[in-house]
Amino acid sequence: MIRRSWPVATRQPCPVASVLVAVVAAALSIASIATPAAADRTVSVQPPTTTIALGATFTLVVNVDDANHVAGFQLDISYDESLVSLNRVDPGTLVAGVSGWSFQYNYVILGTRPGLKSVRVLACNVGANELTGGTGSLAIYAFAASGSNSGMTPVYLDNIALSNGVGQSLPAVGADGSVIVFAPSSGALSGQVRERGTSTNIAGANIEARIGAVLRGSATTGANGVYSMPKLAPGTYVVTARTAGYLTQTKANVSVTQGATSYVNFNLDKLCLTGQVRQAGTTTNLAGATVVAYLGSTTTPGATGTTDVNGIYQISALAAGTYTVVASKANYVKQTKPGIAVTAGVVTYVNFSLQPSGKLKGQVKDKASGAPLIGATVVARRDGIIRATATTIAPWGVYEIASDLPAGTYVVGASTTGYLGQTRKDIVVTAGATTYVNFSLQPQ
Repeated sequence: MIRRSWPVATRQPCPVASVLVAVVAAALSIASIATPAAADRTVSVQPPTTTIALGATFTLVVNVDDANHVAGFQLDISYDESLVSLNRVDPGTLVAGVSGWSFQYNYVILGTRPGLKSVRVLACNVGANELTGGTGSLAIYAFAASGSNSGMTPVYLDNIALSNGVGQSLPAVGADGSVIVFAPSSGALSGQVRERGTSTNIAGANIEARIGAVLRGSATTGANGVYSMPKLAPGTYVVTARTAGYLTQTKANVSVTQGATSYVNFNLDKLCLTGQVRQAGTTTNLAGATVVAYLGSTTTPGATGTTDVNGIYQISALAAGTYTVVASKANYVKQTKPGIAVTAGVVTYVNFSLQPSGKLKGQVKDKASGAPLIGATVVARRDGIIRATATTIAPWGVYEIASDLPAGTYVVGASTTGYLGQTRKDIVVTAGATTYVNFSLQPQ
Protein backbone atom coordinates (compact mmCIF):
# COMPACT_ATOMS: atom_id res chain seq x y z
CA MET A 1 0.00 0.00 0.00
CA ILE A 2 1.31 3.43 -0.98
CA ARG A 3 0.16 6.28 1.25
CA ARG A 4 0.66 9.99 0.63
CA SER A 5 -0.72 12.94 2.58
CA TRP A 6 -1.33 16.58 1.69
CA PRO A 7 0.61 18.52 4.35
CA VAL A 8 -1.42 20.83 6.58
CA ALA A 9 -0.39 23.31 9.23
CA THR A 10 -1.68 21.24 12.11
CA ARG A 11 -1.16 17.50 12.67
CA GLN A 12 -3.67 17.03 15.49
CA PRO A 13 -6.12 14.11 15.23
CA CYS A 14 -9.04 14.74 12.91
CA PRO A 15 -12.37 14.27 14.71
CA VAL A 16 -14.35 14.10 11.49
CA ALA A 17 -12.16 11.29 10.13
CA SER A 18 -13.09 9.01 13.01
CA VAL A 19 -16.76 9.84 12.57
CA LEU A 20 -16.55 9.14 8.84
CA VAL A 21 -15.54 5.57 9.52
CA ALA A 22 -18.61 5.10 11.67
CA VAL A 23 -21.03 6.51 9.12
CA VAL A 24 -19.59 4.86 6.02
CA ALA A 25 -22.03 1.94 6.11
CA ALA A 26 -25.04 4.23 6.30
CA ALA A 27 -23.65 6.56 3.66
CA LEU A 28 -22.96 3.68 1.28
CA SER A 29 -26.56 2.51 1.39
CA ILE A 30 -27.70 6.05 0.62
CA ALA A 31 -25.18 6.45 -2.20
CA SER A 32 -26.42 3.28 -3.90
CA ILE A 33 -29.95 4.62 -4.43
CA ALA A 34 -30.60 4.65 -8.18
CA THR A 35 -32.83 7.75 -8.20
CA PRO A 36 -31.58 10.53 -5.89
CA ALA A 37 -33.95 12.37 -3.62
CA ALA A 38 -34.25 16.11 -4.06
CA ALA A 39 -31.89 16.76 -1.13
CA ASP A 40 -29.14 14.45 -2.39
CA ARG A 41 -25.86 15.94 -3.59
CA THR A 42 -24.28 14.64 -6.78
CA VAL A 43 -20.60 13.74 -6.76
CA SER A 44 -19.35 13.26 -10.31
CA VAL A 45 -16.30 12.50 -12.43
CA GLN A 46 -15.47 15.40 -14.74
CA PRO A 47 -15.25 15.42 -17.65
CA PRO A 48 -17.67 12.48 -17.98
CA THR A 49 -15.76 11.12 -20.99
CA THR A 50 -12.09 11.71 -21.75
CA THR A 51 -10.38 10.67 -25.00
CA ILE A 52 -6.61 10.57 -24.75
CA ALA A 53 -3.73 9.35 -26.88
CA LEU A 54 -1.62 6.45 -25.72
CA GLY A 55 1.30 7.78 -23.64
CA ALA A 56 -0.29 11.15 -22.83
CA THR A 57 -1.09 12.56 -19.40
CA PHE A 58 -4.47 13.92 -18.35
CA THR A 59 -6.46 15.09 -15.33
CA LEU A 60 -9.81 14.04 -13.93
CA VAL A 61 -11.59 15.87 -11.15
CA VAL A 62 -14.31 14.76 -8.76
CA ASN A 63 -16.87 17.52 -8.29
CA VAL A 64 -19.72 18.04 -5.85
CA ASP A 65 -22.68 20.17 -6.87
CA ASP A 66 -23.37 21.45 -3.34
CA ALA A 67 -20.54 21.71 -0.80
CA ASN A 68 -22.62 23.44 1.87
CA HIS A 69 -22.02 21.97 5.38
CA VAL A 70 -19.37 19.52 4.17
CA ALA A 71 -16.64 19.05 6.79
CA GLY A 72 -15.34 15.64 5.68
CA PHE A 73 -15.58 13.22 2.79
CA GLN A 74 -14.53 9.82 1.50
CA LEU A 75 -14.29 8.84 -2.19
CA ASP A 76 -13.26 5.64 -3.96
CA ILE A 77 -12.49 5.59 -7.68
CA SER A 78 -11.75 2.41 -9.66
CA TYR A 79 -10.16 2.07 -13.11
CA ASP A 80 -8.37 -0.39 -15.42
CA GLU A 81 -4.67 -0.15 -14.60
CA SER A 82 -3.72 -1.89 -17.86
CA LEU A 83 -4.87 1.28 -19.68
CA VAL A 84 -4.12 4.16 -17.30
CA SER A 85 -1.99 4.76 -14.22
CA LEU A 86 -2.43 7.27 -11.43
CA ASN A 87 0.50 9.61 -10.71
CA ARG A 88 -0.95 11.53 -7.76
CA VAL A 89 -4.10 12.93 -6.16
CA ASP A 90 -4.30 16.58 -5.13
CA PRO A 91 -6.91 18.40 -3.02
CA GLY A 92 -9.71 19.97 -5.06
CA THR A 93 -10.46 23.66 -5.32
CA LEU A 94 -12.91 23.55 -2.42
CA VAL A 95 -10.29 22.44 0.12
CA ALA A 96 -6.85 23.23 -1.37
CA GLY A 97 -5.11 25.81 0.80
CA VAL A 98 -8.09 26.09 3.13
CA SER A 99 -7.01 26.18 6.77
CA GLY A 100 -7.59 23.05 8.83
CA TRP A 101 -8.19 20.55 6.01
CA SER A 102 -6.37 17.21 6.12
CA PHE A 103 -6.24 15.27 2.84
CA GLN A 104 -4.84 11.80 2.16
CA TYR A 105 -5.22 8.98 -0.34
CA ASN A 106 -4.44 5.28 -0.42
CA TYR A 107 -4.15 2.64 -3.09
CA VAL A 108 -6.55 -0.06 -1.96
CA ILE A 109 -8.13 -3.18 -3.40
CA LEU A 110 -11.91 -3.25 -3.10
CA GLY A 111 -14.01 -6.32 -3.84
CA THR A 112 -16.79 -4.24 -5.40
CA ARG A 113 -14.83 -3.80 -8.66
CA PRO A 114 -12.98 -7.08 -9.35
CA GLY A 115 -10.02 -6.69 -11.70
CA LEU A 116 -9.82 -2.91 -11.31
CA LYS A 117 -7.43 -0.75 -9.30
CA SER A 118 -9.10 1.35 -6.60
CA VAL A 119 -7.94 4.51 -4.84
CA ARG A 120 -9.52 5.92 -1.69
CA VAL A 121 -9.44 9.60 -0.68
CA LEU A 122 -10.20 10.62 2.88
CA ALA A 123 -10.35 14.28 3.91
CA CYS A 124 -11.69 16.30 6.80
CA ASN A 125 -11.39 19.60 8.55
CA VAL A 126 -9.55 19.12 11.85
CA GLY A 127 -11.58 21.87 13.47
CA ALA A 128 -14.86 20.44 12.12
CA ASN A 129 -15.38 23.69 10.19
CA GLU A 130 -17.93 23.26 7.40
CA LEU A 131 -17.69 24.55 3.84
CA THR A 132 -20.19 27.27 3.06
CA GLY A 133 -21.59 26.03 -0.22
CA GLY A 134 -21.05 26.27 -3.92
CA THR A 135 -19.97 23.86 -6.64
CA GLY A 136 -16.39 22.75 -6.97
CA SER A 137 -13.88 19.93 -6.92
CA LEU A 138 -13.10 17.71 -3.96
CA ALA A 139 -10.11 15.91 -5.47
CA ILE A 140 -7.95 16.20 -8.60
CA TYR A 141 -6.44 13.03 -10.12
CA ALA A 142 -3.36 13.17 -12.37
CA PHE A 143 -3.32 10.17 -14.73
CA ALA A 144 -1.16 8.90 -17.57
CA ALA A 145 -2.15 6.58 -20.43
CA SER A 146 1.02 4.67 -19.73
CA GLY A 147 -0.04 1.13 -20.59
CA SER A 148 0.61 -0.72 -23.81
CA ASN A 149 -3.08 -1.14 -24.64
CA SER A 150 -5.73 1.08 -26.14
CA GLY A 151 -9.40 0.81 -25.26
CA MET A 152 -11.92 2.19 -22.77
CA THR A 153 -11.91 2.05 -18.99
CA PRO A 154 -14.85 3.08 -16.86
CA VAL A 155 -13.98 5.36 -13.94
CA TYR A 156 -16.31 4.25 -11.17
CA LEU A 157 -17.19 6.32 -8.10
CA ASP A 158 -18.03 4.12 -5.11
CA ASN A 159 -18.40 4.31 -1.33
CA ILE A 160 -19.13 8.04 -1.31
CA ALA A 161 -19.49 9.44 2.20
CA LEU A 162 -19.97 13.13 3.03
CA SER A 163 -20.37 14.39 6.60
CA ASN A 164 -20.96 17.68 8.34
CA GLY A 165 -19.10 19.17 11.31
CA VAL A 166 -20.83 16.97 13.89
CA GLY A 167 -20.32 13.76 11.90
CA GLN A 168 -23.81 13.47 10.45
CA SER A 169 -24.05 11.84 7.01
CA LEU A 170 -24.98 14.09 4.07
CA PRO A 171 -26.87 12.04 1.42
CA ALA A 172 -25.01 11.83 -1.90
CA VAL A 173 -25.05 9.88 -5.14
CA GLY A 174 -22.27 9.32 -7.65
CA ALA A 175 -21.94 9.81 -11.40
CA ASP A 176 -19.24 7.69 -13.06
CA GLY A 177 -16.98 8.62 -15.97
CA SER A 178 -14.91 6.89 -18.64
CA VAL A 179 -11.56 7.24 -20.38
CA ILE A 180 -10.89 6.19 -23.97
CA VAL A 181 -7.23 5.53 -24.76
CA PHE A 182 -6.39 5.36 -28.45
CA ALA A 183 -3.28 4.61 -30.46
CA PRO A 184 -2.35 5.39 -34.08
CA SER A 185 -2.94 1.72 -34.82
CA SER A 186 -6.60 1.86 -33.71
CA GLY A 187 -9.53 0.56 -35.70
CA ALA A 188 -13.24 1.40 -35.47
CA LEU A 189 -16.72 -0.12 -35.27
CA SER A 190 -19.83 1.28 -36.88
CA GLY A 191 -23.28 0.06 -37.86
CA GLN A 192 -27.02 0.51 -37.65
CA VAL A 193 -29.69 -0.83 -35.30
CA ARG A 194 -33.18 -1.52 -36.64
CA GLU A 195 -36.37 -3.27 -35.59
CA ARG A 196 -36.74 -6.71 -37.13
CA GLY A 197 -39.65 -6.98 -39.52
CA THR A 198 -40.27 -3.25 -39.92
CA SER A 199 -36.71 -1.94 -40.51
CA THR A 200 -37.56 1.00 -38.24
CA ASN A 201 -34.41 2.78 -37.06
CA ILE A 202 -33.89 2.46 -33.29
CA ALA A 203 -32.49 5.57 -31.60
CA GLY A 204 -30.90 5.50 -28.17
CA ALA A 205 -29.73 1.87 -28.31
CA ASN A 206 -26.59 1.16 -26.30
CA ILE A 207 -23.76 -0.68 -28.08
CA GLU A 208 -20.91 -2.25 -26.09
CA ALA A 209 -17.71 -3.85 -27.37
CA ARG A 210 -15.85 -6.24 -25.08
CA ILE A 211 -12.74 -8.36 -25.22
CA GLY A 212 -13.50 -11.17 -22.80
CA ALA A 213 -15.28 -9.58 -19.86
CA VAL A 214 -13.54 -6.19 -20.24
CA LEU A 215 -15.52 -3.32 -21.73
CA ARG A 216 -13.36 -1.62 -24.38
CA GLY A 217 -15.81 0.73 -26.05
CA SER A 218 -19.42 1.89 -26.08
CA ALA A 219 -21.69 4.07 -28.21
CA THR A 220 -25.33 5.14 -28.51
CA THR A 221 -27.34 5.13 -31.73
CA GLY A 222 -28.57 8.43 -33.15
CA ALA A 223 -31.96 9.25 -34.67
CA ASN A 224 -31.07 7.23 -37.78
CA GLY A 225 -30.13 4.18 -35.71
CA VAL A 226 -26.44 4.57 -36.58
CA TYR A 227 -23.62 4.24 -34.04
CA SER A 228 -19.90 4.86 -34.32
CA MET A 229 -17.17 3.56 -32.04
CA PRO A 230 -13.78 4.99 -33.08
CA LYS A 231 -10.33 4.34 -31.66
CA LEU A 232 -10.65 0.68 -30.71
CA ALA A 233 -7.59 -1.46 -30.28
CA PRO A 234 -7.23 -4.17 -32.95
CA GLY A 235 -8.62 -7.49 -31.72
CA THR A 236 -11.60 -9.81 -31.64
CA TYR A 237 -14.67 -8.41 -29.88
CA VAL A 238 -18.06 -9.43 -28.58
CA VAL A 239 -20.49 -6.66 -29.53
CA THR A 240 -23.88 -6.26 -27.82
CA ALA A 241 -26.88 -4.07 -28.65
CA ARG A 242 -29.53 -3.41 -26.02
CA THR A 243 -32.37 -0.98 -25.49
CA ALA A 244 -35.64 -0.88 -23.60
CA GLY A 245 -38.47 -2.82 -25.23
CA TYR A 246 -36.26 -5.03 -27.40
CA LEU A 247 -34.50 -8.36 -27.05
CA THR A 248 -30.78 -7.90 -26.39
CA GLN A 249 -28.62 -9.16 -29.25
CA THR A 250 -24.95 -10.18 -29.11
CA LYS A 251 -22.52 -10.86 -31.96
CA ALA A 252 -19.27 -12.67 -31.22
CA ASN A 253 -15.97 -12.89 -33.10
CA VAL A 254 -16.13 -9.34 -34.49
CA SER A 255 -12.70 -8.49 -35.86
CA VAL A 256 -11.33 -4.94 -35.59
CA THR A 257 -8.20 -4.27 -37.65
CA GLN A 258 -5.69 -1.44 -37.73
CA GLY A 259 -6.74 1.62 -39.73
CA ALA A 260 -10.08 0.12 -40.80
CA THR A 261 -13.74 0.33 -39.80
CA SER A 262 -15.67 -2.89 -39.14
CA TYR A 263 -19.42 -2.72 -39.75
CA VAL A 264 -21.82 -4.59 -37.44
CA ASN A 265 -25.56 -4.13 -37.89
CA PHE A 266 -28.33 -5.34 -35.57
CA ASN A 267 -31.96 -6.26 -36.17
CA LEU A 268 -33.66 -6.38 -32.78
CA ASP A 269 -36.83 -8.32 -31.98
CA LYS A 270 -39.61 -6.57 -30.13
CA LEU A 271 -39.59 -7.68 -26.51
CA CYS A 272 -42.86 -9.19 -25.31
CA LEU A 273 -42.14 -10.66 -21.90
CA THR A 274 -39.38 -9.99 -19.40
CA GLY A 275 -38.67 -10.08 -15.68
CA GLN A 276 -36.33 -11.28 -12.98
CA VAL A 277 -35.96 -14.61 -11.19
CA ARG A 278 -34.65 -14.60 -7.62
CA GLN A 279 -34.39 -16.99 -4.71
CA ALA A 280 -37.44 -16.59 -2.48
CA GLY A 281 -36.91 -14.45 0.59
CA THR A 282 -33.56 -13.09 -0.65
CA THR A 283 -32.13 -10.71 -3.25
CA THR A 284 -30.09 -13.53 -4.82
CA ASN A 285 -30.43 -13.47 -8.61
CA LEU A 286 -30.82 -16.91 -10.21
CA ALA A 287 -28.82 -17.26 -13.41
CA GLY A 288 -29.59 -20.12 -15.80
CA ALA A 289 -33.26 -20.43 -14.83
CA THR A 290 -35.64 -21.39 -17.64
CA VAL A 291 -38.82 -19.38 -18.22
CA VAL A 292 -41.44 -20.83 -20.57
CA ALA A 293 -44.55 -19.01 -21.81
CA TYR A 294 -47.38 -21.44 -22.62
CA LEU A 295 -50.32 -20.23 -24.68
CA GLY A 296 -53.41 -20.77 -22.56
CA SER A 297 -52.54 -23.85 -20.50
CA THR A 298 -49.22 -25.61 -19.89
CA THR A 299 -49.47 -27.84 -22.97
CA THR A 300 -48.63 -25.45 -25.83
CA PRO A 301 -45.25 -23.75 -25.40
CA GLY A 302 -45.10 -20.29 -26.96
CA ALA A 303 -41.47 -19.33 -26.35
CA THR A 304 -38.61 -19.83 -23.89
CA GLY A 305 -36.08 -17.55 -22.20
CA THR A 306 -33.07 -18.15 -19.94
CA THR A 307 -31.97 -15.82 -17.15
CA ASP A 308 -28.60 -14.05 -17.31
CA VAL A 309 -26.21 -13.35 -14.41
CA ASN A 310 -28.63 -10.70 -13.11
CA GLY A 311 -31.54 -13.15 -13.13
CA ILE A 312 -33.13 -11.32 -16.09
CA TYR A 313 -34.92 -13.23 -18.86
CA GLN A 314 -36.26 -11.93 -22.16
CA ILE A 315 -38.85 -13.49 -24.46
CA SER A 316 -39.81 -12.12 -27.88
CA ALA A 317 -42.04 -13.15 -30.79
CA LEU A 318 -45.14 -13.94 -28.74
CA ALA A 319 -48.54 -13.53 -30.37
CA ALA A 320 -51.07 -11.50 -28.40
CA GLY A 321 -53.01 -13.69 -25.98
CA THR A 322 -53.19 -15.08 -22.46
CA TYR A 323 -50.26 -17.17 -21.28
CA THR A 324 -49.23 -19.39 -18.41
CA VAL A 325 -45.62 -18.55 -17.54
CA VAL A 326 -43.46 -21.09 -15.69
CA ALA A 327 -40.00 -20.51 -14.16
CA SER A 328 -37.80 -23.46 -13.21
CA LYS A 329 -34.23 -24.20 -12.17
CA ALA A 330 -32.46 -27.28 -10.89
CA ASN A 331 -32.63 -27.54 -7.08
CA TYR A 332 -35.55 -25.09 -6.90
CA VAL A 333 -39.32 -25.49 -6.86
CA LYS A 334 -40.79 -24.34 -10.15
CA GLN A 335 -43.29 -21.49 -10.02
CA THR A 336 -46.30 -21.11 -12.30
CA LYS A 337 -48.15 -17.87 -13.04
CA PRO A 338 -51.32 -18.28 -15.13
CA GLY A 339 -53.44 -15.63 -16.82
CA ILE A 340 -50.59 -13.43 -18.07
CA ALA A 341 -51.92 -11.13 -20.80
CA VAL A 342 -49.54 -10.28 -23.65
CA THR A 343 -50.49 -7.34 -25.84
CA ALA A 344 -48.93 -6.50 -29.21
CA GLY A 345 -46.31 -3.74 -28.89
CA VAL A 346 -46.38 -3.72 -25.08
CA VAL A 347 -43.74 -5.22 -22.78
CA THR A 348 -45.19 -7.40 -20.00
CA TYR A 349 -43.17 -7.82 -16.79
CA VAL A 350 -43.41 -11.03 -14.76
CA ASN A 351 -41.03 -11.71 -11.84
CA PHE A 352 -40.49 -14.97 -9.98
CA SER A 353 -39.30 -16.00 -6.51
CA LEU A 354 -38.23 -19.65 -6.42
CA GLN A 355 -37.98 -21.65 -3.21
CA PRO A 356 -34.93 -23.90 -2.73
CA SER A 357 -35.92 -27.51 -3.24
CA GLY A 358 -35.03 -30.53 -1.19
CA LYS A 359 -33.93 -33.77 -2.86
CA LEU A 360 -35.07 -37.35 -2.59
CA LYS A 361 -32.63 -40.06 -3.53
CA GLY A 362 -32.37 -43.79 -3.03
CA GLN A 363 -32.39 -47.32 -4.44
CA VAL A 364 -35.12 -49.81 -5.30
CA LYS A 365 -34.22 -53.52 -5.21
CA ASP A 366 -35.70 -57.02 -5.12
CA LYS A 367 -36.33 -57.99 -1.48
CA ALA A 368 -35.63 -61.64 -2.08
CA SER A 369 -32.47 -61.45 -4.20
CA GLY A 370 -31.21 -57.96 -3.50
CA ALA A 371 -30.95 -57.30 -7.24
CA PRO A 372 -31.52 -53.67 -8.36
CA LEU A 373 -34.85 -52.98 -10.03
CA ILE A 374 -34.51 -50.86 -13.19
CA GLY A 375 -37.47 -48.80 -14.39
CA ALA A 376 -39.35 -48.75 -11.07
CA THR A 377 -41.48 -45.65 -10.42
CA VAL A 378 -41.04 -43.58 -7.27
CA VAL A 379 -43.77 -41.09 -6.35
CA ALA A 380 -43.66 -38.36 -3.67
CA ARG A 381 -47.06 -37.22 -2.36
CA ARG A 382 -47.99 -34.41 -0.01
CA ASP A 383 -51.52 -33.87 1.26
CA GLY A 384 -52.64 -36.60 -1.10
CA ILE A 385 -51.29 -34.74 -4.17
CA ILE A 386 -48.46 -36.08 -6.34
CA ARG A 387 -45.63 -33.53 -6.07
CA ALA A 388 -42.89 -35.30 -8.04
CA THR A 389 -41.98 -38.61 -9.65
CA ALA A 390 -38.79 -40.40 -10.70
CA THR A 391 -37.72 -43.64 -12.39
CA THR A 392 -34.87 -45.90 -11.29
CA ILE A 393 -32.01 -46.22 -13.74
CA ALA A 394 -29.28 -48.74 -14.56
CA PRO A 395 -27.09 -50.17 -13.32
CA TRP A 396 -27.93 -49.87 -9.62
CA GLY A 397 -31.65 -49.12 -9.62
CA VAL A 398 -31.20 -45.65 -8.16
CA TYR A 399 -33.55 -42.69 -8.48
CA GLU A 400 -33.29 -38.99 -7.74
CA ILE A 401 -35.90 -36.25 -7.40
CA ALA A 402 -33.78 -33.11 -7.53
CA SER A 403 -36.40 -30.37 -7.95
CA ASP A 404 -39.99 -29.36 -7.19
CA LEU A 405 -39.94 -30.62 -3.60
CA PRO A 406 -40.51 -27.78 -1.13
CA ALA A 407 -39.58 -28.49 2.47
CA GLY A 408 -42.18 -30.64 4.23
CA THR A 409 -43.34 -34.13 5.12
CA TYR A 410 -44.11 -36.59 2.32
CA VAL A 411 -45.45 -40.04 1.61
CA VAL A 412 -43.08 -41.76 -0.82
CA GLY A 413 -43.98 -44.93 -2.70
CA ALA A 414 -42.20 -47.28 -5.11
CA SER A 415 -43.78 -49.70 -7.59
CA THR A 416 -42.96 -51.74 -10.66
CA THR A 417 -44.50 -54.56 -12.68
CA GLY A 418 -44.41 -57.99 -10.98
CA TYR A 419 -43.84 -56.60 -7.47
CA LEU A 420 -45.94 -55.46 -4.55
CA GLY A 421 -45.75 -51.71 -4.07
CA GLN A 422 -44.15 -50.23 -0.95
CA THR A 423 -44.99 -46.96 0.81
CA ARG A 424 -42.91 -44.99 3.31
CA LYS A 425 -44.67 -42.36 5.42
CA ASP A 426 -43.47 -39.27 7.29
CA ILE A 427 -40.48 -38.67 5.03
CA VAL A 428 -39.10 -35.23 5.93
CA VAL A 429 -37.61 -33.20 3.08
CA THR A 430 -35.39 -30.23 4.00
CA ALA A 431 -34.62 -27.35 1.62
CA GLY A 432 -31.09 -27.58 0.27
CA ALA A 433 -30.56 -31.10 1.63
CA THR A 434 -30.87 -34.66 0.30
CA THR A 435 -33.13 -37.21 2.01
CA TYR A 436 -32.34 -40.87 1.26
CA VAL A 437 -35.22 -43.36 0.98
CA ASN A 438 -34.57 -46.97 -0.15
CA PHE A 439 -37.12 -49.63 -1.05
CA SER A 440 -37.10 -53.43 -1.09
CA LEU A 441 -40.05 -54.75 -3.12
CA GLN A 442 -41.58 -58.20 -2.57
CA PRO A 443 -42.12 -60.22 -5.76
CA GLN A 444 -45.82 -61.04 -6.38
